[in-house]
Amino acid sequence: MHSVNAILLQLPNMNKLDAVRWAVVELIREQLHRRRDSLDEWEASHFANAITMLAMNVNALHQPTTAWLRLCLVDLQNALTPDGARPAAPVRDANSAPITFELLMEALDAIVRQLDRRDPRAPTPTSAFRRYLDRISNVGNLDFGAAKFSG
Repeated sequence: MHSVNAILLQLPNMNKLDAVRWAVVELIREQLHRRRDSLDEWEASHFANAITMLAMNVNALHQPTTAWLRLCLVDLQNALTPDGARPAAPVRDANSAPITFELLMEALDAIVRQLDRRDPRAPTPTSAFRRYLDRISNVGNLDFGAAKFSG
């Protein structure tokens, strides 16, 4: 089992960034399964934020980067904070849908597919942005000598 602190110590080593991402995935998955039947609003919210920050790291245009991973680990640490050590939770909007174990696992699985490239058809913000740059660099089929961004 990994810990948030152990993963934080690995962040400066940019050569092992994918291993760090996988360690984060493993820790989130393990902790979600531990809390499957008792996941409360505080935990769900922070797990959702951590998963979102991990996705931002994986899809960041400038790679390698650890900024989003650091934010991910902050939220993951908050999700793991024991009930008695948490600050008072803000009141949730009654109209917002609850964050469920299933939704969190679905989001985490989407990141896993991106990391192991099992689903290359899945659009990512990076690939969509590169296609956009290609499209605008060749407006009207005129070649301005612009570099190709995708490929």
